[in-house]
Amino acid sequence: MRYYLIIFCIFLTGCTGPSKKIPVSLSIRHHPSGQNSHFTVDRSISFETYVKQTRKMMLAARTDIIAKDDERIVNENAPFELTPPSDCPKGVKKIYRRGILLTHGLKGTPYSMRALGQFFQENCFKVMAILLPGHATRPGDLLDVTWEDWMKAEAFGTDALADEVDELYLSGYSAGGTISIYQSLSDPRVKGIFLFSPAIRISSLAMAAILPKVISWAVPRAQWSEFMLDEDRYQYE
Repeated sequence: MRYYLIIFCIFLTGCTGPSKKIPVSLSIRHHPSGQNSHFTVDRSISFETYVKQTRKMMLAARTDIIAKDDERIVNENAPFELTPPSDCPKGVKKIYRRGILLTHGLKGTPYSMRALGQFFQENCFKVMAILLPGHATRPGDLLDVTWEDWMKAEAFGTDALADEVDELYLSGYSAGGTISIYQSLSDPRVKGIFLFSPAIRISSLAMAAILPKVISWAVPRAQWSEFMLDEDRYQYE
């Protein structure tokens, strides 16, 4: 009975929600860009090339880019890598002794991991931070993304870092923590993980999250709980 009530409420919200007209710019943001819903990066490219390709994709997919600050928006939200100071211990088999891969949370961007990355860099870690598909461009890019796409991005980052360090560590915030755990369970190269507010246990009510997608063919608005302007350039609101 509880699930039928949830379905009814979703339909009710979709049919009788606020009547105000949605701005054209907002409507565009809530549709996929076609460039960031899946992880399509060639696993053989370098992390540096991956960062460059991702920056180019972000410039094309975001709707808030204007000439005077486009570089700033992209620089702050794009994947990044940090090299440890020159006086840090060198690696034995690889270039660096230790390295850590940072994974941001749901709705966030690598920007949220930058301060943490600088901390690890100062403590002699090679740092790499990935961008999860669907993020840092427009909310609509999350509509078709899957957890498998996120794991592909995590695997790519792990492989790239493993090529450069003797000791490999993972770190994630919220959903990024969950992704880090999942990767570590199947990757013997991972020496340890640093978790920040990881999403470990999910309520059984989470099953209801599939309902909006099921009925969205009839009520597109049901895919969104609310329409609002995205004033925070560092995460979806």
